Amino acid sequence: MTILPFLFVASAMLWFILVLSLRTEFLQSTDRRLMAALHKKAVGVELPAPRRLDTVMRDLTAIGGDTLAILTLITGITVLLLQGRGETALSFAAILLGSRIMGAAMKGIIKRPRPDLTNSHIMIFTSSFPSVHTLMAFSLIFAVMIAAQNGPFLSLTVAGSISLIIGATRLHFAVHWPSDILAGWLSGFSICTLAAHFLSPA
Repeated sequence: MTILPFLFVASAMLWFILVLSLRTEFLQSTDRRLMAALHKKAVGVELPAPRRLDTVMRDLTAIGGDTLAILTLITGITVLLLQGRGETALSFAAILLGSRIMGAAMKGIIKRPRPDLTNSHIMIFTSSFPSVHTLMAFSLIFAVMIAAQNGPFLSLTVAGSISLIIGATRLHFAVHWPSDILAGWLSGFSICTLAAHFLSPA
């Protein structure tokens, strides 16, 4: 498992570079071009979307929300403790709580405005960077798979793939810039790779 620390360092470095790039015109203009291309509209106009697609995207995006995370946290800890797996329960809680705290802290520090699009029927109360839904989807799926005693690389692959889908839902509703999604994914990958390293047998 010696590759895991290198994966962590690589993802952390990419995340750090992305944070440093937030104030640059290049990143801002790239985000706007990508968002406009995704919605095939100019920034700042109404973006209608099919109701069925909106419904599917709404249901999927909830995977990265706080409600499911809290229910999963409570259920997971309870089941693991009943199974006598106290250390796994602690790790399970640390991954989910650590991810949520990191996401909230970065939002509070960076305070990036949300995209100025109006395609969203979902309520938003916080700043844009990073996408906590993308981050939490990664961490939640990873924590569940590790608790189910799957291998670290399978867990990272499945969690990363589902996290990308959740990120796509955030772009669909135009509540995040593309770089917010990338930051959320890199955050989840970094946290889960680090956790996999420490949880893997020597």
